[in-house]
Amino acid sequence: MRGTVLLLSVFGLLAGWAVADTIVIEGRTYSGIKIRQSESRYYVRLPDGTALSAAKDAVKPHEIKFGDGPLPEPPKPAEPAKPVAPPEPPKPEPPAPKAAEPPKPAEP
Repeated sequence: MRGTVLLLSVFGLLAGWAVADTIVIEGRTYSGIKIRQSESRYYVRLPDGTALSAAKDAVKPHEIKFGDGPLPEPPKPAEPAKPVAPPEPPKPEPPAPKAAEPPKPAEP
């Protein structure tokens, strides 16, 4: 029984250690921390007790990871758009057909 409790305690500690968050703030990576968030900010408490916060719009999606695992790779830049050819000038309309001339009167 004592061995089971010890084993479960060890697994509990390892599970708590493995599930940690990672964030990059101003170019510096903080790992093994817990991130809390509000509607507009991320809040971080470092192991030494220092508190940090960052605006959500200042942290790119690939710079934050909740839970275990490495940070995802940053997205690859999109391929540049191909230039668009200028529109062709409108074609001139064909000339309107000439009106038929009235018949000439017969000469006597």
